[in-house]
Amino acid sequence: MIHFPATIASAVPGPLPVSADPPLIPSLAEHNERLWLGDARGVLADAARAAGLLAMYGAGSWPASKGRAMLMALAAQGGPLLRGFTRLLARGGMTITAWFAAMTHAVRERVYAASLASLGTIEPEPEIVPEILRQAEVQQSYLAGFRDEVLTADQLLDATAIARAELYAHAVWGAGQNTRHTRFILAGYLQAKRILGIADHCRGCLREAAKGWQPIRRVKPIGRTECKARCKCHIVYRGKGGLIAWTAIEPAAPAF
Repeated sequence: MIHFPATIASAVPGPLPVSADPPLIPSLAEHNERLWLGDARGVLADAARAAGLLAMYGAGSWPASKGRAMLMALAAQGGPLLRGFTRLLARGGMTITAWFAAMTHAVRERVYAASLASLGTIEPEPEIVPEILRQAEVQQSYLAGFRDEVLTADQLLDATAIARAELYAHAVWGAGQNTRHTRFILAGYLQAKRILGIADHCRGCLREAAKGWQPIRRVKPIGRTECKARCKCHIVYRGKGGLIAWTAIEPAAPAF
């Protein structure tokens, strides 16, 4: 059992609140243990099955190299769901309030699952839980901006809205990796560098990768360059005497 902060462990089970004007970021208490263990783990199990890694998921931990495959499966599975919600909204089959609640739930649970995939475990350490929640809050803040633009008609309910919705599925890659980045900081690693993914690289990614090894806190997070949610780069880490790359399962101790 995960040892959650008191605000999570004491929460009353129930769905996300829905109102005419939902809060930008619900309190941590509203994202309770049932949501975490039931929805996020269930979503991750589906992704592990799609990636051919269900047995490894069932064992409770996996090399972070396999986490990459799970992240890709999460993105592939999330796209049709988020596009479907937005098509319903465009056709009048869903209110903006219901759409925002459905999108919020789907995005948050996938960000939670992505963080677990990148950490290589279904039992994250208590000190990393706030960062996992923060990554979900970041994506929800972007989603709230999406909702507001729909309400003001700055975002038309056309093909661009459906494509925009799908970007939240792709965002799991960066959210999961940025949680893992914080885990390496907490573990005491000193340096990190960006490794380009197999994709068309934006100028920002090329520029960041060219910097090579940097102090770990100066490395720009995945998703903060021009390609944003479509970024497929990753980060590698080292202490004073060794390298920990994507294949590490957990940064238990820095290689000093």
